[in-house]
Amino acid sequence: DASADGTPDYASMKVAELKELLKAAGKPVSGKKDELIARLME
Repeated sequence: DASADGTPDYASMKVAELKELLKAAGKPVSGKKDELIARLME
């Protein structure tokens, strides 16, 4: 799901899904959910 500004709704996603996105982007997958979300929004 995308929010009004077009960014995915990371908060409603599972941690495993967030980690898959980070892995695909070549970013570290360590940390808490809020850290993963912050990294995805960089």
